[in-house]
Amino acid sequence: MPFGAQRGKPGAGRLSNASDSRHSPKEAKKKRLQDVGLARLQQAARGRGGECLSSECLGQAARYSFRCAAGHAWEVAGSDVLRGAWCRLCAHEQRGKQLLSPDGLGRLQQAAAARGGACLSDAYLGQGKTYRFRCMHGHEWETRGNPVLRGAWCPDCAYVEKGKRMVRPDGLARLQAVAVAKGGACLSTRAGAAKLNSPMRVETAPEGEDIACENWSKHEQKTPPHALGGIQGQGGAGRRSRRQDSGRAGAAA
Repeated sequence: MPFGAQRGKPGAGRLSNASDSRHSPKEAKKKRLQDVGLARLQQAARGRGGECLSSECLGQAARYSFRCAAGHAWEVAGSDVLRGAWCRLCAHEQRGKQLLSPDGLGRLQQAAAARGGACLSDAYLGQGKTYRFRCMHGHEWETRGNPVLRGAWCPDCAYVEKGKRMVRPDGLARLQAVAVAKGGACLSTRAGAAKLNSPMRVETAPEGEDIACENWSKHEQKTPPHALGGIQGQGGAGRRSRRQDSGRAGAAA
């Protein structure tokens, strides 16, 4: 059956005289089918609480613009709409609601309470959605429900615990030994200052000056950074002098 034809209505009736004067019979039939086809699309959209945004019908296989009652806009083949297809976003949301666990919020609250914290959200929208939590130390953050149900918790507390694990029990003693071996002394007295990436104060025997030296323990077998000062300074001065000489030569030329 043609796209614009109606069951039980063979033909479309005779066109008006004005239409006959403007179109050939073939063009008039084509336009009539297009008008009827567009009306069918509009009727199908209204039946779903939406509307057809296209103003011209180009056949069942062509794509047309629609808007649903929720305001979602999309394009789809006209034949799909006439077969009953409609807004995919609305269908996805409906399936998501059907998959929601009835005790989902209770499970999140239970997981938070087991860690000494609380779930601050009051509505459950699925495990993949974002919820707000507070730990026993007062840190608040937002994350998806899935990681919390799998055991993840406060990122701030995890960062603090990671920092504690990075502090070696013998870190300060090692730094003091290295400083003594170099003829100086480590002036830090706290074990927390022995982290590999923490700055430490070093007193050198020849110069008797306090120098801030970072990452000393990572480079204990290498030359200390302050010992490279003279060499780096000479290299920088040499490069500056060469640039100045080249500049003078360019100006003379």
